[in-house]
Amino acid sequence: MSESSRKIRELTEAMRAERDVRIRNRMMAVMGVLKGHSTKTASDFADVDRRTVQLWVAKFNEGDIGGLRDAPGRGRVSRAKYGRIRRLADRLAGRNMLTPRKLRNWIRRKLYIRYSLCSVRRILRFLGFSSKRSTTRYASAADADAIKRWQADAAGMISGAKRRGFTIVVQDESIFVRVGTNGRKLWSRVGDPVAVTRYGRRDRTVVYGALAEDGTRLMRQYEKFDGPTFVKYLEEVRRKWGKAFLIMDNASQHKTRAVREYLKEHDGIEALYLPTATPELSVIEAIWKDAKYRLVTSEHYETLEELAHAVSEYFRTCPIRLNIYKFLYRYM
Repeated sequence: MSESSRKIRELTEAMRAERDVRIRNRMMAVMGVLKGHSTKTASDFADVDRRTVQLWVAKFNEGDIGGLRDAPGRGRVSRAKYGRIRRLADRLAGRNMLTPRKLRNWIRRKLYIRYSLCSVRRILRFLGFSSKRSTTRYASAADADAIKRWQADAAGMISGAKRRGFTIVVQDESIFVRVGTNGRKLWSRVGDPVAVTRYGRRDRTVVYGALAEDGTRLMRQYEKFDGPTFVKYLEEVRRKWGKAFLIMDNASQHKTRAVREYLKEHDGIEALYLPTATPELSVIEAIWKDAKYRLVTSEHYETLEELAHAVSEYFRTCPIRLNIYKFLYRYM
């Protein structure tokens, strides 16, 4: 009896006693190759990839029928180990340290299971996790309880100000800097490099912005961001809205002596300061983010005048449809 006939006979006897459908499927594919069929025909019959059949044949030649069975430790993870993976993922996510690579390395070191990054991502999705772009959180920022207390107090103060005829306004400032290397892409002929001259100075324009609850806004450009300049802007606010309940951050320019004296002398403007380092509560921050992407990140300006004109044109024509309360009462 030839070697090929002997292997076919062994496979036939093993298939009769085998109860695992997956192993029987592998045996039938290997038997088809031994009988002279191509690996393509065997792979179509077994409904697997051609390379998989080639791997089965190689394992069968090395270890006979035992090579077609799963090695110890393969297959589904036990419930106990799966529970440990879940607890670790929750712990890492609570510390904002969860990444597929960290979780994979921990599983290899503690559970002796080798997963690919693709498999770890699949496990995380099954556990209810998803990938998200992180946001900046300042170390000095107010905690969640302090923010909720501020929001509860602010809700009452805002209601009282509206009953007294005040317009609710959120205010902030931003600096638009013209740097010689700005510009995500500049166009040139194919093969020609692009070089932008940098002179070492940082020309900038400061934009003071305010958005009211009714959608009206007030955007003004100044050269500086300091107390006297902010007082000038407060005059603009008073002329536009008459009585304004101003919600702004804790920047030092908002609390200078000149600003405090102005607020005491003019009853038409009342100020409410946001919790420490919580820019996510200000609707103006979202406006700055979009404006800087469109004006600074994606464009290049030869002079400061070009940048100032582009900023003025943007805020004069760009529609802004944001609800200030969705930001002020976030997380509630």
